[in-house]
Amino acid sequence: MCAGRGRAASGSARPARARNAITCRFGLTRKKITLHVAVQMRLNVAQARQDWTAKQPELPAARLIFLDETWATTNMAPMRSRSPKGQRCRGFAPGGDWRTTTFVCALRTQGLRAPLVLDGPINGAAFRAWVE
Repeated sequence: MCAGRGRAASGSARPARARNAITCRFGLTRKKITLHVAVQMRLNVAQARQDWTAKQPELPAARLIFLDETWATTNMAPMRSRSPKGQRCRGFAPGGDWRTTTFVCALRTQGLRAPLVLDGPINGAAFRAWVE
């Protein structure tokens, strides 16, 4: 069913009806894209990935360590929102200096190991020091 309903997406120059008509006319569907690294398509890389996947069940889970890094910043304010028709949509953001906090840790079956919290983004020197 190709109905021209809906609102235009933010930043779109073409109204939703026109976009829907075009996608229906050419038999296209709108889907979210999932990006993959292009190097995965090389034969040697694809073979190495298949080998790794095949060997995973043999790995002792208690010896595996996964590194995880996440961050938060004070300028993470929502850029879009909704409000009743005819009313202004007000948003709020923290004032002051914009800061980033980074959290790095090792994940094991026994729990988190070696947690590190940094003021600012992580760099190569900080990562090497954490690993050591």
